[in-house]
Amino acid sequence: MNPNGMAFPNARGFVMARDGVEYVSRQAVSTAVAKCPSLGETTGELLRF
Repeated sequence: MNPNGMAFPNARGFVMARDGVEYVSRQAVSTAVAKCPSLGETTGELLRF
């Protein structure tokens, strides 16, 4: 965690917007699916838990 308490700051150091979180999540899921195809059913709702 960075010093000002944000777990995921954006490129400018501010709080990441919902769209930014979705973008990063989609990239991570795409990378994971390439290695483990069964993760292809991963949804945003599933990631919350």
